[in-house]
Amino acid sequence: MDKIDFSFANTSDEEEIRKLLSDSDLPFEDITVHLKNFIMAKKDGELIGVIGLEIYGISALLRSLAVKRKFQGMAVAHQLYTKILTHAQMCGVTNLYLLTKTAVGFFTKLGFIEIQRKDVPKEIYETEQFKCLKCMTAICLTKQIN
Repeated sequence: MDKIDFSFANTSDEEEIRKLLSDSDLPFEDITVHLKNFIMAKKDGELIGVIGLEIYGISALLRSLAVKRKFQGMAVAHQLYTKILTHAQMCGVTNLYLLTKTAVGFFTKLGFIEIQRKDVPKEIYETEQFKCLKCMTAICLTKQIN
């Protein structure tokens, strides 16, 4: 596979990111305020993957991991995760949380464990992701990072 370029998102990338998230059946309505903590993967200028964080002190909501179907199985998701993990650590985050319906296996292989929604910090529990109807049946996972 040719080289993949990774970069932080900016406002000019928002519509393209929204489309990828929508196509991946992931919430996208509230990404504007968190866009500075989104990392994109591009191949030949085409957005092929994205991942984001909502940072709340030492806790962060990992969200919006999406890879275009034709690029799945090529370790793009793992590379995005590695890059956002480094970013989270540099921002002082020690606890990651996420909601997923389809990627429990992927995240448990990365060391995440399942928890009850009621056990997340208040600032995570009050995010749009946790209020989203689409996410009500999603599984909640967490991981401590150092």
